[in-house]
Amino acid sequence: NNERILLGGSNSSRSLGVQHLDDYPHFFLNVSIALSNSCDMISNLCRNGWQRWPLCCMLFSVVLVMSALSPSAYTASKTAATKMKVATDNHDCLRPQINWIRDLPAKSLPKPYVNLGMPKMGTSTIHTYFACGGLTSKHWICGGDTRKITGDTVYCAKCINESIRFGLPPLSKCNKADVYAQIDMGPENLPQVETLEEIVQGIPNATFFLTFRNMTNWFNSLKNWGNPQSNMQTRFQRANLTGLPKGVGRDVTEFSNWYCGHVQRVREILRANPSHVLVEIDIEDPLAGQEMENIFGINRTCWGHANINEKIHHDVVIKKQLVGDEV
Repeated sequence: NNERILLGGSNSSRSLGVQHLDDYPHFFLNVSIALSNSCDMISNLCRNGWQRWPLCCMLFSVVLVMSALSPSAYTASKTAATKMKVATDNHDCLRPQINWIRDLPAKSLPKPYVNLGMPKMGTSTIHTYFACGGLTSKHWICGGDTRKITGDTVYCAKCINESIRFGLPPLSKCNKADVYAQIDMGPENLPQVETLEEIVQGIPNATFFLTFRNMTNWFNSLKNWGNPQSNMQTRFQRANLTGLPKGVGRDVTEFSNWYCGHVQRVREILRANPSHVLVEIDIEDPLAGQEMENIFGINRTCWGHANINEKIHHDVVIKKQLVGDEV
């Protein structure tokens, strides 16, 4: 069965869930529908001079169970479940989905770990977390000197695109690593959007990430990253991406709708590829470090906010002035 690891989220209550994507239980919804269908009938009988309450209760129980197990109740419950899902889709696609809890063996997830999230959504945090834990991690540069840009620099987006263009597995022309924390070059080159199917289908076994954060916080971070004439939000707006045509991306709502579509697309494609695992994490969840430790076995102290935008996080600037450049 295809499984999804789910971390964090505002409703997680420190939870780590594994979602079996094709399992939709209807029993309790059937019971609630049966209850509403039979309650009026039984209560009318009992009110109209029928004082034999034990018999009322027995009759009520029989009608309840039969209604719950009937095909019509099942159909009604499935329809109701579908309506509930549609009504909450726009909300669920902007946060990690939580289903139920299940223990997993430590460090059991298949490598490589590949982030399908967006810039300014925790790519540096993921990179430094795994590097701190002793894994090899690539962050937008997949070869050459990672300390400075030279003619030999191999960008992850370019080596992925080149591999796919030559009909090779997506990471063939990239340096091997345990983790690929950022595979894009910014809005102008987003393989996780433009070649998503090729990436997922071209890696036989992998753990993919989807990162989440408050959409207003993300939008503000994009607007304040780079110079005012060419900040990252403006670059997204000009990039003409799948699902985000040129000129769209002017406000939080347009970005939220686009990212919602990306999340839904990732989930749908991974449902069709059962050898993979999808990890969904809210990078702003204060318990994310503990949850990452629980599943990956790397100490939570390795988790933290990296590459923070000082233009909108003034507390970081003050802390640097006091203790140095370690934050």
